[in-house]
Amino acid sequence: MTTAAPDAPPPPPAPPARVPAGIPTPGLTGLEWAGLGLLVLGALALRLPHLGDGLWYDEIETLVDYARRPLGELLTTYGSKNQHPLFTLLAHLSTSLFGESAWALRLPAALFGAAGPAAVYLLGRHVASKAEAFTAAALLAVSSHHIWFSQNARGYTGLLFLATLATLAFVRLLRDPAAGRGMLALYAVSTALALYTHLTAAFQVVAHGLVWLVAFRGAPDRGRRAFVALVLGGLGGVLLYAPVLPSLVPIMLSSAQPAAATAPPPTAWKSPFWLVTEMLAVLARGIPGGYLGLAVVAGIGLTGVVRYAKEKPVALGLFVLPGVVTVAAIVALKHNLWPRFFFFLAGFILLVGVRGWFAVAGWAGRYARPLQLAGAAVAVLALGSTAGRAWGPKQQYEEAVAFVEAQAAPGDVVATVDLTNYPVHRWLGRNWPELSSDTSLAALEQPGRRTWVLTTFPIRLVAEAPGVVTRLAERYDTVRVFPGTISGGDIVVLGSRPAPTPTTE
Repeated sequence: MTTAAPDAPPPPPAPPARVPAGIPTPGLTGLEWAGLGLLVLGALALRLPHLGDGLWYDEIETLVDYARRPLGELLTTYGSKNQHPLFTLLAHLSTSLFGESAWALRLPAALFGAAGPAAVYLLGRHVASKAEAFTAAALLAVSSHHIWFSQNARGYTGLLFLATLATLAFVRLLRDPAAGRGMLALYAVSTALALYTHLTAAFQVVAHGLVWLVAFRGAPDRGRRAFVALVLGGLGGVLLYAPVLPSLVPIMLSSAQPAAATAPPPTAWKSPFWLVTEMLAVLARGIPGGYLGLAVVAGIGLTGVVRYAKEKPVALGLFVLPGVVTVAAIVALKHNLWPRFFFFLAGFILLVGVRGWFAVAGWAGRYARPLQLAGAAVAVLALGSTAGRAWGPKQQYEEAVAFVEAQAAPGDVVATVDLTNYPVHRWLGRNWPELSSDTSLAALEQPGRRTWVLTTFPIRLVAEAPGVVTRLAERYDTVRVFPGTISGGDIVVLGSRPAPTPTTE
């Protein structure tokens, strides 16, 4: 009789799959969802006041040249570099549904703007603590700069939202073993739509490719997934542009700029030095304390850069390289360096800055946590106090035209020049003379009647029509200024001085 061998001891349980440091589990808690919902609603509430106030030049061009087109024609037309295809498609649908108005035209930008803080939080949750992520998202929600762009009928808030989602997906694909087809699809779709919003999104794809090439090309699983995502995102963008490729390619290869270029002479607006000074001026206007506050924020931000470089260099590369590639590409292409081309980086900048503050406050030892949270709350409240600076008309073409028509006497002549031509003629339907030189202005001036001229964006006007500027300074008075929230966008109404009465001896 044989005896059965005793059972072998069971094998030890397999250790749980290790998740790399800094990669939380994908699910959000109920409290997080509630906080995120309140943040989005609060952001939307800040973006609705004054949404219907005066349109500025680029918005008017978007409405007249694109949003008013039939849907089929809009999908197959690319008329200029000023075209933001995804936004104009959404603006067309919005104005078709709600009627043509400034608020309906801007509604897609406002909705993307309200969603932007949520995307920043989701990204921050995978590269930072929950407190840091929520602080960065809240700062974006109350930022006057972001509110202004959320009330701008252009694609920039959509680009920020989609670029942030693409970065979130790429971080997950590179660092999280649990990321699979869902993240791959999120990256491909958000990247393709970002490209369809604005072609500068291609520079972020290039930056992501550089990160993959340096850090993950040899990784068998993560590297392969990330590469497939890059390819699918790029192909998706090409497919979306396929109906307009015959017109797109010649326009992108040309050196002509949109008529709404509101900047100094060409030697300045293509200079990185001009870009830096202009961006500093814009940022200082939206930060409490102006340049002093900006200097403090820059110091804290530098601390954040150092911390990310030590702790999460891949995340830092994904935050910084898109901006570096954008500058390099635009300079190489000899294109204008508009600060708005870098607006999509806002969420990344805030995450780095908040990391800097939490690191600085961390030096307080046992008081670090209360100091971190108190400082975050003060920053949100302080930045929120500037939110109202974004509200109001960007430009007041309609009001200026109505004023002149009410003030002009029978027989008076009203003229436009440079960037008042298109809005007054194409949008408001006035058939007033357009000035091209001081000679054309002199030809309108007649004894016994007054000549009125509408101007805007004086720096550009000096470059485009210096003779007109000189004659206006010598012979005209400023009758009324209609201020706008866009820099240099005040509409100035000038009237000719009465001819001097001859004196008799």
